[in-house]
Amino acid sequence: MSTVYTSSQRKYFTLAIVIFLAGFLLYAIRNIFSAALGAIILYCLFKPIYIYLIDNFKLNKSFSALLTCFLSFIIIIFPLTTFSWMLVAKIKEISNQPKEILLIAEKLKLLIGKYISNPQFIEETLLSIRKWGISAITDVLSSTFDIVLIIVLMYFVLYYMFYHYSKFEETLIKYVPFSRENSLKFGIELNRMTRSNIIGQGFIAIVQGFLVGVGFIIFGIKDAFFWGVISTFLSFLPFVGSSLVFIPAGIVSLAYGEYTAGIGIILWGFLFVTTIDNVIRFFINQKYADTHPLVTVIGVVIGLPLFGVLGIVYGPFLVSFFLLTVSIYEKTYIDKRNDDKLHHVY
Repeated sequence: MSTVYTSSQRKYFTLAIVIFLAGFLLYAIRNIFSAALGAIILYCLFKPIYIYLIDNFKLNKSFSALLTCFLSFIIIIFPLTTFSWMLVAKIKEISNQPKEILLIAEKLKLLIGKYISNPQFIEETLLSIRKWGISAITDVLSSTFDIVLIIVLMYFVLYYMFYHYSKFEETLIKYVPFSRENSLKFGIELNRMTRSNIIGQGFIAIVQGFLVGVGFIIFGIKDAFFWGVISTFLSFLPFVGSSLVFIPAGIVSLAYGEYTAGIGIILWGFLFVTTIDNVIRFFINQKYADTHPLVTVIGVVIGLPLFGVLGIVYGPFLVSFFLLTVSIYEKTYIDKRNDDKLHHVY
């Protein structure tokens, strides 16, 4: 009896089923995609520590994987979650003081109201920010379970990525549509870009946040520690960054008649906080990949709507990942094709 399908037809039908099921699974887990992405980023950052524990301390793979996961949680995840709850608590505190917001609005109108066409705009803006803050608190509290689930899934994936790291990387090399040589280059460049985006920018952000906190202390502006922490995370935003903290702080201080504090914190911000960015970035680019500011801008714009606050990190990572893939394709196929054409001509 002859078969209904030919060997070639069965091949393509099987491939179609695989693609369909893969697409369905990706759609089903779209809400926890950030867990997989976070696991990849943490794997790139902490794999050297995992290897070091095995090679130098002779620890078994299971314990080394658990210890590395724990270290990554303490160094990255715990500060991020602590910051989030600090921010929620502060927004809640400010939102519960509408009279204080209106007082600030009145003082700002006295200070700069004559320079703008619609002084009422100041009060409307502050009240809109308060409304947004209340909405943000509600969203964060309602998504607490989802956040915990994503973190648990991320570490579940990360543990097995460490435990089976050799098999994991060999599988990637096998199924990534590049040659083995290009796959290895891809992995090296991906590690460099991850360190540039996370370690490099993270170090800059910590220094800028520290300087903002010091400036607040020097000029007697309250909540120096809190606003220093906020500046640390806002420093991931390109161009504006920590200026979203020290400029409003200076303006509010001037509105209250505290001219030394107001002018001082603004000058401190521009002379030291923003300048240190260029100085540190120069040295970081010598060690890691040179990430163009435009990559960060586009990444943040794309990442924030998709991943929330984590989009500040995930967005630039995805853009860098895309550009790296394009670069590999260009060098492998386009440049090679052009070389073949030149060889044919001559």
